[in-house]
Amino acid sequence: DWSSDVCSSDLIKEKLERHYNSSSRPLPPLNIGTPVAVQDHSTKKWDRYGTIVHVGNDRDYLVKLASDRVLHHNRHFILKLYTIVPQHQQ
Repeated sequence: DWSSDVCSSDLIKEKLERHYNSSSRPLPPLNIGTPVAVQDHSTKKWDRYGTIVHVGNDRDYLVKLASDRVLHHNRHFILKLYTIVPQHQQ
């Protein structure tokens, strides 16, 4: 019966989602236009820099690099960059 297949599929999806979220730590969402660094999967270095151009549904983002290349990454591999503004000394 197709209805029991749909029900079991929903249960499996729910179980996978719980497992996926169980070890995740909450990271603040990023907005479009935010400058970020992207971690290289193989070297683990934060050596790519770009800007958020699209925010997806499940912690996924599109990042446009200076070379105009667009990367699809999970929030875990994206680090928000902050600008340091020197204080004016009198």
